[in-house]
Amino acid sequence: MTVVLITGCTSGFGEKAALALARAGAQVAAGCRDVDKVEHLLETARAEGLVIKAVTIDVCDEVSVRSAVTAVHERLGPIDVVVNNAGLHLIAPAEMATIEQSMAVLDTNVLGALRVMQAVLPEMRERRSGRIVNITSGAAFVAVPHMAIYAASKHALDALSAAMANELAPFGVTITTVAPGCFNTAIMDKGILARETFGYSDYAAQQCQQHIDDVARAPEATPVAAAIVAAALGPAPRLRHLVGDDVQVLQPEADMKDGYQAWFAPPVLP
Repeated sequence: MTVVLITGCTSGFGEKAALALARAGAQVAAGCRDVDKVEHLLETARAEGLVIKAVTIDVCDEVSVRSAVTAVHERLGPIDVVVNNAGLHLIAPAEMATIEQSMAVLDTNVLGALRVMQAVLPEMRERRSGRIVNITSGAAFVAVPHMAIYAASKHALDALSAAMANELAPFGVTITTVAPGCFNTAIMDKGILARETFGYSDYAAQQCQQHIDDVARAPEATPVAAAIVAAALGPAPRLRHLVGDDVQVLQPEADMKDGYQAWFAPPVLP
């Protein structure tokens, strides 16, 4: 059975994807900082006879990441697929976002994914197989005002994923991304809502509140979970999977970014 490590499983995309992956036949290591917060996920798994094990992982802590990878090996076996889902949101005008807030977003969304990839890639390269799915966002392609730091982090993760997909192709390791649009998750509850900055301008006050309201009335995240399963377990995934009616119009633009492959064709190793 395929062993999948997915981060950020306490709610939203991570929780739904963990269940969807397990229902598709994978053995799932559900990663989060506090395993007590995934007990409801484990209860559902037990009721359905699914293989989901909780693992403690803080993607901002390299020791925690490597300990989690070791724990998955011991409990389930070698990791075949990683889903980097853990993320942090920030709503604030960029000028008013503190450096501390900005560093937290970039550390979680970009370097957090990199830490996990660096921990699992040596083994994947050695056996010449493996798949990594990075959860980006429609904000990777549209620089959304008053979400500038978050958008910058997702732009960065998309670029990191595209470059590493090229670097790892000779080793039989695939990197693909899933870029959701706006869906109803707990992202606002768990993110940084710098409300004290919303008075930056009348426009900021209106749009920041609109971001919050949009998530509250957005559709459920089931299509994102399905896209993650397809990217993780399906045949020959594309580099970018855009999910949601609000971002589907960006798919042609996202596909055009794959042109770099023609310029930097990876060598075939013996």
